[in-house]
Amino acid sequence: MIKIPFNRNKKNTLSEIQQPIKSRWWKFTDSRVRWRHSLLVKYLSLVVCAMLLFFFLMPLVTIIIGIPMYWNDQAKEKENPYANGQTLMTTWHADTKKLKGDNEQAIEKHLVSWKAKLPKATVFWVDAKGVTRKMLPEQKSLPKQWTAQDSISFMKKSFEGDPFTVVSFIGGENAKEGFVAIQIPRKLMTYDGQQPLYTSEYAFAIMMTLTLLFVLFSWRFFYRIQRRLRELERAMAMTDEHGIPIMISVAKEDEIGQLQHSFNRMISELRASRKREQEEEELRKQLIANLSHDIRTPLTTIRTHVHTIQQENDVLQERSKTSLHVIVQKCEDLAHLVDNLLSYTLLSAKRYTFQPQAVDVVRLARESAAAWYPMWEKHQFEVEVNLPSAPIIWNVDQMWMKRILDNVYQNVVRHAASGRYIRIEMNELPNGISELVIQDKGPGMKVASSNKGAGIGLSIIEMMLKEMSLEQEVYSSSSGTTLVLTPKRGNIKNTNI
Repeated sequence: MIKIPFNRNKKNTLSEIQQPIKSRWWKFTDSRVRWRHSLLVKYLSLVVCAMLLFFFLMPLVTIIIGIPMYWNDQAKEKENPYANGQTLMTTWHADTKKLKGDNEQAIEKHLVSWKAKLPKATVFWVDAKGVTRKMLPEQKSLPKQWTAQDSISFMKKSFEGDPFTVVSFIGGENAKEGFVAIQIPRKLMTYDGQQPLYTSEYAFAIMMTLTLLFVLFSWRFFYRIQRRLRELERAMAMTDEHGIPIMISVAKEDEIGQLQHSFNRMISELRASRKREQEEEELRKQLIANLSHDIRTPLTTIRTHVHTIQQENDVLQERSKTSLHVIVQKCEDLAHLVDNLLSYTLLSAKRYTFQPQAVDVVRLARESAAAWYPMWEKHQFEVEVNLPSAPIIWNVDQMWMKRILDNVYQNVVRHAASGRYIRIEMNELPNGISELVIQDKGPGMKVASSNKGAGIGLSIIEMMLKEMSLEQEVYSSSSGTTLVLTPKRGNIKNTNI
């Protein structure tokens, strides 16, 4: 685990960010987050609450439900003495157990008392010999002498049947003094007794309710986290006019809040870095512009004095003439370099005048080649110009296009003079695209040249071509270099003018 020390008032250095810190698994929360704000603590609290509800809510609900049920049973028993079968069965067994050892009169008195309390009930007594001794009222369906088969048949019919039947042995289950029974029609019993509170259905209903509540609160907890993360994702995708993300507001000081603080801090550092880059870029451009101006002044002075010395041609020796020629050549190269440097600075700052218009590239290429023809003739170049008679219109800046051609021609003279060849050709392709081709037979661009500079001229060409929506393709080998310029689709004009 890699942990980054965090301090809102102090910037973390790269060494602090890369420094590994041992993980402490026993810590519940990050030291940057207070425990009461931690998402981990909040979710653990939710789990603990669910467990407490499960263990304490069931008894509480049982008490709340059981008290009204008990009161309801008591009220029903007062209204209807036949209602509570459970109470009747318990009382009947208790009274019968007390008859142990009593005589016949006591047993009959017991039956008469129950008949008085429950007039619609049927009671009877069977002694130890299986003889039916007392029936209130008389029932012909009951046998006078009970056999084992009669007893079994009676118990089978009475079990959970109608009427509701309670059989109890006189003096208890182990006594051998016979048994007494009471029968009550089911229609008289509106309530079969209090049901047990902890039934399986009851417990299942409470468990399902608690589970659904836990799932609901868990879903709400994680949904809010997901919503905050999506808001953070949308904030990261939103940028200002400089392409930098917008700072977001921090609502909570939990783990996501610390992430939002880190995101805002990163944006602040990014803006400061962008501001420093812009200031350095402006300083560099200003320095280049001042340097170009400062170089032009002494360069003009040198060229003026060299021209004055060249006027004394009669008194100069051949060696001096050669040196003056080299000085003039280097001054021209230096002046061209200064011009390129200044142009590159202006192009980078978007301060170079750009005026695109419909230009006949055939005428422009022909005029440019004518202007450079004396230079090519001086270096004994074989010049091949294949330009169509019909005009071809491109939407370009005429001065920029002329500057591009001049830079290309100068590079040919400086770096491909050994080939003594240049070809300028313009073609219209079948797909409606026209192309301008410039070819030489020099050693290629990969071969080192004594006149090779920093490549500012090529950078200027690339920037101008991109601004004018032109594409270039360069093919270079040891047998020469070919430059192909083509306009993009939106830069093609009607050639029939």
